[in-house]
Amino acid sequence: MATQAFELQIKPLAPGLLWALARLHSTKETGLLTISWEKFKKQIAFRQGEPVASRSNWPSETLGQFLIRSKRIEPAQLQLAIKELNEEGKPVPLGDWLVQKKLLAGADMASILEAHFRDRLFNLLSLSHGQLKFDPLQELSLKDIDVARLPENFSRMLMDAVRMQFDEKISRAKLSGASSPLVKLKGDCTLPLSPKELRVWNDLCKDYLELKNAEPEQLRLLALASEFEQIEMGKSPQEKLMLELKDFQKNSEGKKFHEILGISIDAAADELQKAYLQFVKKYHPDRLPPDSSPDLRKLSESVFMKINEAHSTMNDPQKRAEYKANIELEAAGGREAIERTLEAEMLIPQAKMALRRRHYKPALEMLEKIIVALPKDPEILADHTFAQVMCLVESKASYKEALYTSLHILGESLKKRADYGLAYYYRAVLWKIDGQTEHAINDFEAAFRLDSSLNEAASELRLLKSRKEAAPAKKSSGWFGKKS
Repeated sequence: MATQAFELQIKPLAPGLLWALARLHSTKETGLLTISWEKFKKQIAFRQGEPVASRSNWPSETLGQFLIRSKRIEPAQLQLAIKELNEEGKPVPLGDWLVQKKLLAGADMASILEAHFRDRLFNLLSLSHGQLKFDPLQELSLKDIDVARLPENFSRMLMDAVRMQFDEKISRAKLSGASSPLVKLKGDCTLPLSPKELRVWNDLCKDYLELKNAEPEQLRLLALASEFEQIEMGKSPQEKLMLELKDFQKNSEGKKFHEILGISIDAAADELQKAYLQFVKKYHPDRLPPDSSPDLRKLSESVFMKINEAHSTMNDPQKRAEYKANIELEAAGGREAIERTLEAEMLIPQAKMALRRRHYKPALEMLEKIIVALPKDPEILADHTFAQVMCLVESKASYKEALYTSLHILGESLKKRADYGLAYYYRAVLWKIDGQTEHAINDFEAAFRLDSSLNEAASELRLLKSRKEAAPAKKSSGWFGKKS
């Protein structure tokens, strides 16, 4: 599948010419890659992923300049040969003219042109700024362009060019955009590595390396990887500390002083001091590096102010006692809750007396206030549910559903407080209302057994038993109620 046309700016830690060349070769593209920087421009033609030609307006990329750089000809000799070629006015290629002038051997021209083409392909790998653009083409027209062919594997030649150009200075420049001094590699290298380079690459994948301590071989591989987005940034000590402080600040919100320090509320003085000193070593502003950012210093001061406040309270016996008392008060629901509980407890005897006297409505009004403060007290639940259903019975409203619900609640209350005689009395009254005499007798007996002051339970029990005894016995006719 053909690659889409692309454009990108060449900059540190981003895909550049190295990435583009490797990409176009691996995806077997056909088209033109244009490299622009300042007032210069170069184009490289690709056919099925292989570079086959190039052209450039950069003077140093001419064949003559390459011959001088590669020390195949002296500058004075080249200058004289070009002068003579111009005087001849013949359209003869410079290479052929130099062979004619016996300044180069004809047998060497093929290898010279290959070397020149290779130089034009790879000499800008270290380019630190500029622009790349690739235009895919269905067919490649190479009119007026010298076609060349590389004698070796393209990927291997590209890696050789990296080794030649990516010295320490250029490698550091390519890594200059690193947001952290700690870096490591991820994934496999795109280009072929030597056994030694492969070992270095694998080591760089294992753990973070501090850039300032990187050796030239490590720097070269890091710079190579940066173009293929295979660099992973670590967090600097200051960044790690910043994150720790932010987490501590967030997690300590709403926590008690002893929880902030990570100790129990009754921790001994030596345990408190040990915990505090650990925080001093980690977070105290005076222990920050001199080059710490203002934000880090401000955060450290804010966090340690909270730690100091917690330590100051826990370290002073009187303050700790007051702190502990406040926590216990808070656990009880605060002062308002305690006041409501006290008020409720004062109402309880009045409510119970009202129930004994069968003043159900005022009893229910008092119990509504009491149950808000003591919602889980089984005695109060029993009193409250009995008052509710008896108010319905008195008002002659529909009470059957409420009666069965109340029987269930009374049963649950007795599971929690089995010695509460009044709960048995309440349930017995409801059994009686529902016509379940045997259940009523059993509960009246239990009520009086648990609380001998419940004379009304004894009276009800005598009444139900006398009615039961006075009831006419059913006549039996034969064995098991059957006629003989």
